[in-house]
Amino acid sequence: MTITKKGKTYKVTEYVNKWNVKLLDSIIDINFELSKKDFLTIDEVVAYIQQEECF
Repeated sequence: MTITKKGKTYKVTEYVNKWNVKLLDSIIDINFELSKKDFLTIDEVVAYIQQEECF
């Protein structure tokens, strides 16, 4: 799934125990991980990205 916020595009990938969020519009590889213990659903991940300044 991709999310666009303030002209930046983020790609969210689901794994067994985590979510990986990657900034697609960057020259360098920028990403971070969110635990599924804290963010159970993709909707929670999307809400977090929309509310926070990720990078």
